[in-house]
Amino acid sequence: RQNRHFVSEDSIIYPGARKSMDIIADGGGRALQLETSDSLEEVDEWYRETLKPDKVIRLSASSVVLKNEKAVATIVREGDQTNILIKMNP
Repeated sequence: RQNRHFVSEDSIIYPGARKSMDIIADGGGRALQLETSDSLEEVDEWYRETLKPDKVIRLSASSVVLKNEKAVATIVREGDQTNILIKMNP
């Protein structure tokens, strides 16, 4: 049975983003923090295509959370940087 929400670790990294944190837990979970100069809209659109989220929550004009059963991506625009925090379940 194939899980439609499966995303490999490498394919979840936004193209051209700088990785500022990458933690792999003993149980198999993972947390990634990425930074890019691309706009919130560009990053949001890319992660909607990549994660195919079940739930999208717009927190403010400069932040959004995308969630499926395997991963949660929090995307926040701060100044001229877009920060991406991804938590992947094992």
